[in-house]
Amino acid sequence: MKNFKFRVSSFKFRVAGAILFLAAVSALPTLAEWKSIGPAAQVSKLPNGAEITAGTARVRITAVRDSVIRVHIAPSGAPPPSAQDFSWAVLPEARQWTAPMQMNQSANAAFIELSTGEVTVRVEKSPLRISFRTRAGEVISQEPIPVAYNGTAFQIWKSMPENEHYYGLGD
Repeated sequence: MKNFKFRVSSFKFRVAGAILFLAAVSALPTLAEWKSIGPAAQVSKLPNGAEITAGTARVRITAVRDSVIRVHIAPSGAPPPSAQDFSWAVLPEARQWTAPMQMNQSANAAFIELSTGEVTVRVEKSPLRISFRTRAGEVISQEPIPVAYNGTAFQIWKSMPENEHYYGLGD
């Protein structure tokens, strides 16, 4: 009889332990401190793009070519590296090229647009979201949700046309 009671008691502890484990694991995502980079507070024009300060973050958008745009986000505000930094997505000789970008601000200052001859980058200021459009205004890519970060990790969401393809996101 003692053996049976031990088994029942042991079973109760196992069930209680499993419930506590599942509760702890399910709470982990809520413990993560994901934060939006916040609204754009300052925009500085660069010869080949712009640098945007949003909360503690800095976002640098530069044109490598008329149809190649590079976005660098530094959540801590550390200055984004120069155009000569390493990239898995851009060949070393291509990093030496730059293309000029024109910057226009909306009348109500809700967004800015950076434009090369081929691509327009629209930066909505609050919340800070980036979209890419063709010369004709068709959406190539856009962020339905602002970028979020947790320490050095970040999450980015993109919506895109069904037949579109991208290379180098996340480099």
